Amino acid sequence: MFEITNAEKLRDAYTLLAFIRDDVPTTTAEQKSGLAAFMVSIKKEIRAYNNRLLQRLFRHSFLS
Repeated sequence: MFEITNAEKLRDAYTLLAFIRDDVPTTTAEQKSGLAAFMVSIKKEIRAYNNRLLQRLFRHSFLS
């Protein structure tokens, strides 16, 4: 759903998380759980992107 492929999209993902956390009002339990699930999916994608970068760095440093 939310695919991070470069630094600009990573920055956008962090901005979106901050916006949701600080500025989006929720009134019902369904809205809260829906937003929580959406935030979890964004955080997972951020983590996956950061892990891909680390793997590339480690691979490069071991091959050099």
